Amino acid sequence: SQLDPFKEKIASLLKEYPTLSCVRIREEIPDYRGGMTILKDYVRTIRPGKQEAYLRIETEPGEEGQIDWGLFGDYFGCGRILSCFSFVLSCSRMMTLVWTLSQKMEDLLRSHQKSFHFFGGVMRKALYDNMKTVVLARFGKEIRFHPRFMAFAGTYLFEPVACNPGRGNEKGKVERSIGYIRRNFFEGRTFKDLADLQAQSDRWRDQVANVRLHGTTRERPVDRFEKE
Repeated sequence: SQLDPFKEKIASLLKEYPTLSCVRIREEIPDYRGGMTILKDYVRTIRPGKQEAYLRIETEPGEEGQIDWGLFGDYFGCGRILSCFSFVLSCSRMMTLVWTLSQKMEDLLRSHQKSFHFFGGVMRKALYDNMKTVVLARFGKEIRFHPRFMAFAGTYLFEPVACNPGRGNEKGKVERSIGYIRRNFFEGRTFKDLADLQAQSDRWRDQVANVRLHGTTRERPVDRFEKE
């Protein structure tokens, strides 16, 4: 590409002046003989994006939980993807996790039940992304929840809340937990089978994750959990 010799220069300009127009960039690389369309397409891919600011919302004890799946690959070589069901209480940041080899409805409901037993109760509402086992369809703000999941939520008396598409920040507490689990527990360990993985995970949850000084609250989740 005629643009290749100038890419380093373009990147340097955008680093110093993120909003610099393509016309001005063209003026700064006078030896470039290619077209403006190629230049604009390239600049669009590397121009630093505007960083969106988010307001962190704190909730009352027992008010909210956040739930998500994390994918950890075909760890056991059985042709099935290892998944981690992560459940974080929003107020205390108390967390639990359940490992499965699928994200089907049965695994989702069983993981909820195991989490409720661990916490010793049920939060008033739970935040989810638009996983098909929870949300069948949505049209703007109109959401059609999966009837089987709604029957489960009705049995345990909590309200499911679906986050807006592409807005992971709305359930940022559990989103961050997946990365935390990956870096601080999963990587660098070996597991004989799914039962061994769950047993090691439970020990790490109780001895590390829930007794650490949380970076945001500056308190231990296990201490804040007493309010919930």
